[in-house]
Amino acid sequence: MAYNRSKHLEAAQRHLNQGKIAQAAQEYLQILKNEPKDQVTLMTVGDLYVRQGETFRALEYFERLAQIFLADGFLTKAIAIYKKIAKLAPEETRPVERLAELYVQQGILSEARPIYLQLADLHQRAGRQTQAAALLRKLLEAEPENMRVQSRFAELSMATGNTADAAAAFRTVSEQLRNRGDHADAVKYADRALKIDPNDTAAVNLKALALAARGQGPAAISLLESIPELEKDSHAARLLLDLYLEASESARASALVHKIFACNPKDFSAAHHLASTLLEKDEGPGALALLDLIRRAMTDAGEHESLARTLTRAAEQMPGSVEPGPTS
Repeated sequence: MAYNRSKHLEAAQRHLNQGKIAQAAQEYLQILKNEPKDQVTLMTVGDLYVRQGETFRALEYFERLAQIFLADGFLTKAIAIYKKIAKLAPEETRPVERLAELYVQQGILSEARPIYLQLADLHQRAGRQTQAAALLRKLLEAEPENMRVQSRFAELSMATGNTADAAAAFRTVSEQLRNRGDHADAVKYADRALKIDPNDTAAVNLKALALAARGQGPAAISLLESIPELEKDSHAARLLLDLYLEASESARASALVHKIFACNPKDFSAAHHLASTLLEKDEGPGALALLDLIRRAMTDAGEHESLARTLTRAAEQMPGSVEPGPTS
């Protein structure tokens, strides 16, 4: 028999008038067999199953409708359907999570955040720590500055044995705390990362910065000096150099930049920085020794003007002691 949409609609309406919900649903299902993407019919079938108390069968049709809206680019309509699903079956985590994802796509974090947190709580109470951590990760992808979520994600990652993620999250919290001036807690979170991996130089740097900000320069220096082959870590080495200079430890600073330059003869930036700083302190001989060390490297790198300016300053402090041009 040929498909006749009008016939099925008339039959469905007749059944509805008689209160025969199940029979009406069957007529609409016949329409969907021939027009599987008919939006009105999908919604109608879902609503009819809800009226019959068959919520889970209803969800199938509502989700099919939501997928059609998404495919057609109607994000707001899809969100409305997923909100309907979430209200009907809040214990069904997958569609509720999908709703949160759609809110993120729209940039509405105020709606997405509580959903992610609620779902994470649900999984955690059920002992599904890995799933809870995965949801928090999704929230952090949209809102990485959320320090409370970062901390909770770190703890969950530890609980599930994902130490790499835990250490990264502890470092992030440490940096966020330091940026807002809470240096004592910044040290604590850096220590959490270091407890996982004592050789985590990023965590060492964060702790050193926080210690220095608290006025504990010697402790920060000692911590950085404990890093094996420090001269190979440009960030840590530069931080230590700055701490040496703050402490007026010119000799130790000079020894450090010599190590850095010996490790990489093309990296003259630390030595040049130190030379400039020494000239500001009227320590010309020390500055000149460094300039002699890096003169050739700076010239080869095309840093003629920068080198010339620094040599001019040295010549002003020590007339007759500075030779122009690179050394052999």
